[in-house]
Amino acid sequence: RDADEDDGDERLHTTTSGSANLTHGALDRRRTLFGGARTLRMQVFWHRRDPRTRDNAGLAAAARAGTVLPVFVYDADLFGTMGARQRAFLLRHVKRLEARYRDLGSDLVVRAGAPDEVLVDVADEHDAETVFYNEYYRPARRNRQRAVEDALAGAGVETDSRTDAVLVDPGRLEARYENHS
Repeated sequence: RDADEDDGDERLHTTTSGSANLTHGALDRRRTLFGGARTLRMQVFWHRRDPRTRDNAGLAAAARAGTVLPVFVYDADLFGTMGARQRAFLLRHVKRLEARYRDLGSDLVVRAGAPDEVLVDVADEHDAETVFYNEYYRPARRNRQRAVEDALAGAGVETDSRTDAVLVDPGRLEARYENHS
């Protein structure tokens, strides 16, 4: 069987620090075949409002790049804009996401604070190469993304954002279509 084939078998490899390498069968085989002596640096995946481990473009990209440390940041500014039901809904999903990672043999790092500060600290603590995340398109969320990107760039950490949960990236629409960018 060719190493580039994907059998859809989700797998999670954990390290002693509780980080995870969520991969699919084909990627496991490639690492086994070609990655033996190569050391892959830590990749951080920033879960924002998306509690998925399956069918998650940013998480999959992080897993392809190396060992993944999944992180959720409780942002007081963001929570202040939500109603009680929205907060409860999001908190339930974070608990389910923690349980999902534990079922897979890993854990979710949960921190409170401003994402631009917390993610720099997490990246530094774990010598992360890149912070991956999925794009969001509302202006306040895009501003938060830019603050995180600027802070991480200042710390020498790459960022990699992915289009997910939309059919077409709003930035790719023709100018005559209004969008959130």
